[in-house]
Amino acid sequence: MPRRRPAIEGRTRGGKAGTGLGVNSVDMSLARLKDALNRAVTRRLVTVNVASEVHIPLKTRRCCSP
Repeated sequence: MPRRRPAIEGRTRGGKAGTGLGVNSVDMSLARLKDALNRAVTRRLVTVNVASEVHIPLKTRRCCSP
């Protein structure tokens, strides 16, 4: 069984290793997750979309947006 890397290492593809993701990348990923969970709710695979109330804080958007 392959050994998993600790989550604290950060990303290793698409940029310098150990750097964080941009606000737009996180926002797009969150949107995809919310959409997928909404479909699962519609198909009655899950009862509630746990990501529906998740948002990126305004302070982070202002600080880290290009």
